[in-house]
Amino acid sequence: MTNPKDEMISIMLGLNKRQRTNIPKYQKPTIFDKFGGVCAYCGDPLNGSKKNAWGVTHAIPLHLGGESSADNRIPSCIPCIQKYGTADCLSALTDNETVLTPTWHAKLTAMRDAALLRARNHLTPLSPKSDIELVRKNVQGRWIHERTTVFATVLPTHVVFGLTDRSGSNKRVAEMASLLVFGFKAQRLGNDGDYEVPAAKAGLNLFVVPRDRLLAATMALTEENCWLREVRVSITPEHTNSEWRSYWFRSYAALKDNLKRRVYGEAQAPWHIKNTLSMSAGAVRARRHYNSKRAKTLARMEQHAQVMDLRVAAGQPLEDWDERVKRVERQLQLQLKLS
Repeated sequence: MTNPKDEMISIMLGLNKRQRTNIPKYQKPTIFDKFGGVCAYCGDPLNGSKKNAWGVTHAIPLHLGGESSADNRIPSCIPCIQKYGTADCLSALTDNETVLTPTWHAKLTAMRDAALLRARNHLTPLSPKSDIELVRKNVQGRWIHERTTVFATVLPTHVVFGLTDRSGSNKRVAEMASLLVFGFKAQRLGNDGDYEVPAAKAGLNLFVVPRDRLLAATMALTEENCWLREVRVSITPEHTNSEWRSYWFRSYAALKDNLKRRVYGEAQAPWHIKNTLSMSAGAVRARRHYNSKRAKTLARMEQHAQVMDLRVAAGQPLEDWDERVKRVERQLQLQLKLS
């Protein structure tokens, strides 16, 4: 039987590996000209004619839940890539606050906000009558913090959280470690075993908290703009509503997926008042016509959203992201009414 600890560390190291992404040639001139041919972080000129003289960082890196698209890519010099390539660009904005002009700072902040909106976010469950705008405001309230990735493994009696050197900037990783140790009395767990050497090389730090603090710890990490990546091992218990609420590890790449609130048997919140609908022939026909009309509208919006999502997946920039967000919110409202 596999040692659960070694199994857990092996999966965490696998998820922590750097994934190389190739940028299409047609995108390079567009990315290069985003900031006038200079590094977005330090302002040094970039040599566009020389191979490997400049590169690309992400406003929200892929291993922190960001997406691979032209809108998320920032032109950077090699030293800035080495310094900020694995962290949220907020760390670069903080370090270079005296160097960047207000206009430059605002442009980078806008790129980060757009990237975070499209990134993987943990959405708290709401009732069917809740406005989707409340979801967006709740998510946006976390963006004052740097994005961090935290691995989480649920065991029968304890929960293990993991942080690596690629979980964010060094400062932010230290802050999250302090939150677990001093906020939730987490105990450190050693990396000894079959994967001791690669775990030490990756800077893996494990923290153990009692199972009854699971919800409090995960909600605190979520509000600190952490992306929780669940690591399931052979002894991980099944997620059932009778044991604990398990929505925390479900992350979504788009706001439209907030509709999926039924998690392992957890039903949607009921309506506050049970309305008795009229069953007369006229009322039934009116409801059927009304639902059919909304369903057709929803189908058209879903088709349009699918086309936009395919453009994002292909790395093509969107012309009007605000309009896209409005369409997604309207689509969600229709879905909630039809559910």
